[in-house]
Amino acid sequence: MATLEGITIATVVLMSQRRAAHVAELRAEVDLHVNLVAEKELTKVLQIVARIAEHAGLDLRADHELEELLAPTNLARIEQSLAGQIAPHVSTRR
Repeated sequence: MATLEGITIATVVLMSQRRAAHVAELRAEVDLHVNLVAEKELTKVLQIVARIAEHAGLDLRADHELEELLAPTNLARIEQSLAGQIAPHVSTRR
């Protein structure tokens, strides 16, 4: 009887952990989506502010950091960078 109880408890615990992992994955996806939308909105606001500054007579051509921030976010580059950072950690755990 104790063995059957142990198997049942282990099964319930594994199912609960799987569900918790799934919920965590969904939250991470939502966080990523919200962050991407926020990034897009901030880039647009920065573009508007830069246009206002130029209209006011400010020369922004020498500001290379601003130029980089005004460019759309390169998601492929970010994904490659993250994959490169994650890969060494994944291979050492195995």
